[in-house]
Amino acid sequence: MSRQSAQIIHTAMVAGVVMIVAVFAVVRQVSQPEPLAELLWILRLIALANVVGVMVLARIFRSQLSPLTAAENEDAWWRANSVPVLVMWALAEGAALVGAVFWLLTGDMPILIGVSAVSLLVLVANRPAAL
Repeated sequence: MSRQSAQIIHTAMVAGVVMIVAVFAVVRQVSQPEPLAELLWILRLIALANVVGVMVLARIFRSQLSPLTAAENEDAWWRANSVPVLVMWALAEGAALVGAVFWLLTGDMPILIGVSAVSLLVLVANRPAAL
């Protein structure tokens, strides 16, 4: 995988999360579903565990990346580190989507902000240019 491929994948993941949240916002406005109040506290606890897990796992996966040396080709670095990078991105994207689904089900804004926004920030903070 090259840096350009990584950038395309990363951009698609970020855009996918943003689009899903936008679609869910429209769905909530149009259909105005009844919030699942009885599940709110359970989903908040799951959401909290989800976002903490993503932050910890992103840190672990980031620490496994080898530093890019001056003598090393950037494409070779991406080939060597693509698996932990993609897993880290997938975890952050998945957590953001879980937060969006929980928000769709409950209408609870702290879940959307606490999980989706934080997970999206983890994803953006670990963009290809920052690795």
